[in-house]
Amino acid sequence: MWIKLIFLNVRDFLKNKPVLFLFIIISQIICIISAFTVAGMIDAVTQPPDVKDDRSYWEKSFQVDFTNYNIDEEKWFATIFDENSGKMIYRGTDENIYSKYEDEQHYIGYLDNLPVNLDELPKYKYVKEKLDRILKAIGSHYLSMHMTGFTPKENFFRYFSISGDEKQYYPDLDKNGIAFSINEQFTFADIGIQEGNILKLGNTKYKINKISYSEHGNSGTEFYMLSEDADDDFTVGFLTIQVDDTLTGDELGTISDMIQKEFQGLTTNFEEPKPKPLMEKQFNNMIYVVSFILMAVMMLNLSRLYTYILAKRKNTLCICSLCGGTKAKIFAILLTEIMLILIFSYIVGFLIFRFGIMQMIGTVYPTFLEFFDLRICAIILGSYVLFSAFVMSLCILSMIDKPVNELRKEGGI
Repeated sequence: MWIKLIFLNVRDFLKNKPVLFLFIIISQIICIISAFTVAGMIDAVTQPPDVKDDRSYWEKSFQVDFTNYNIDEEKWFATIFDENSGKMIYRGTDENIYSKYEDEQHYIGYLDNLPVNLDELPKYKYVKEKLDRILKAIGSHYLSMHMTGFTPKENFFRYFSISGDEKQYYPDLDKNGIAFSINEQFTFADIGIQEGNILKLGNTKYKINKISYSEHGNSGTEFYMLSEDADDDFTVGFLTIQVDDTLTGDELGTISDMIQKEFQGLTTNFEEPKPKPLMEKQFNNMIYVVSFILMAVMMLNLSRLYTYILAKRKNTLCICSLCGGTKAKIFAILLTEIMLILIFSYIVGFLIFRFGIMQMIGTVYPTFLEFFDLRICAIILGSYVLFSAFVMSLCILSMIDKPVNELRKEGGI
C-alpha cells in the first residue's frame, strides 16, 4: 500500500505537471553528468605537485616469499677454505665436517643460514609459467623484477636475478653471463670461479664476467644474473615485481588477487606495494571537488523541487492532517517520492556518461578513464544521495510544520 501510494503520486505528478516533472529529471541528469565530467577532467589535466617519494624499491613492489627461516630449527651450509693455498676444500650441509675444521688455525670456515624448507622451495621451471602470466597481465605497467634463490647442490650458490629497468645498474650482465660478489680474494680455481671462466650451474653454462670483492659478502658465493637466464633447476626463494604509479586501486587489487591465486599453496607470505603519498592527496582533493560540484548543481535545482512540493502538496497535506495523518508519515511519503526521482535520474545520467561521454573524452585524455574506478563512482553516488536526502528533508520539514490555517492563508487550497 505504501509503495503503491508513492507511485500513484508520481504518476499523478507526471500527468498533471509533465513539464515540471521532465525538468526535474533532465536537470538532475545534467547534474550527474557534470559532476563526473568535471571531476575527471580536473584530475586528467591537472599536473600533480612535486611530492618526494620516500618508498624503497621493496615498498613499490609486489613481494612473494617462499622461504621459511625458523630460529629454533636453523639449517646451515658450510664453506671451508685452506688459508695457505686459498683453495676451497669443502662446500655442503654436513656440519660435522665444519666442526672438524673450525679449530684448525690454517682453515677458514663460513656458515650460511638457509631456509629450513630449502628442499621444498619451488623450481624455476614451475614458477616460470606463472610469472609469464602475471607479467602479461601487468603489461606496460611492469618495471622490473628481482628473484633470489639457490642453484643445485652440486655447486650450490645463492643467486640474484634481475630483469626490466634494473638491468641498467648491472652493465656486466649479458646473455648467460654472471657477476660474482665475494668477501675474500680466494682464487676458487678448483670450481672455476675466475673471470672469463665457464661455470655450469644446473643444465646451463654461464660465463663469469666479473668478480667483485666486498667486506659484506655472504661466504663468497653470491652471484647476479639476468632473470631470463635462470636455469630451470634453480630453486626460487623470494621474488619482487615492481610496477609503475599509473595503476588504479582496482587494477592493483586485480593483480594482487592474481599473484596470490597463482602461488596459492606455495606460500602465504605476500605483500602489496605501499600507496604513493601523492595518490592519497589527489584522492582527497577529488572528493572535495566532487562534493563542491554536487552541492552547486543541487542548489540550482532545489528551488524548483521546493516549488513543486509547495504547489502540489498543499491540498494533500491539509487532507492528510485533517484525517489524522502524522507529520512522520507525510514526511516519509514525500521524501521517498523525491528520492526515487533523484535515484532514477542518477542511474540514467551515469549510463549516459559511462557509455557516451567517458570513452569520447578518454580518447583525448587517457588518464580520464583511470580516474573512474569503483571507489570514485561509489563516492559520487553516496554524496549525491546523502546530500539530496539532507537538503530535501529540510525543505519538507519546513513545509509540513505549517498549520492548515497558515497554508490556507497562503492560497492554492
